[in-house]
Amino acid sequence: MKKTYVFLAAIVSVALATGCGSSGPVAEALDEVSGKVLLPHGKPLTAGTLVLRPAGGLSRPVTAEINQDGTFVLAGGAGEAPVLPGAYEVYLVFDDSPQQRKLQRVVPTKYRKLNDEDSDLSVTLDEGAARDILVKLKRG
Repeated sequence: MKKTYVFLAAIVSVALATGCGSSGPVAEALDEVSGKVLLPHGKPLTAGTLVLRPAGGLSRPVTAEINQDGTFVLAGGAGEAPVLPGAYEVYLVFDDSPQQRKLQRVVPTKYRKLNDEDSDLSVTLDEGAARDILVKLKRG
């Protein structure tokens, strides 16, 4: 009976020492990533929402509103997905306003279909890399 208690105590000690959490270190969220979205002909995209969908789908997509000059800021504030280091597929979402409906016609379809995996554009966000990225859409 005493051997059983010693054996159980050893198992509990090993379990407590190794923990029950994730198998690797948790990535630190990036404070802020900014950048600019350019259309295939080089002019800035003047409205819409940039959606960065994590490659492999291991975390939630990160979104940012696109300003009139094509700039955006990914900040991962309260209630939003954190901006984690990694590879992301680039997509764009537009509302039904007249300005954004017009923009939909100049943005290739492959960047507007978030449910498909047609986007051929990706960005990689690294802890040590620049926090200012350029997203230039490709034709067709």
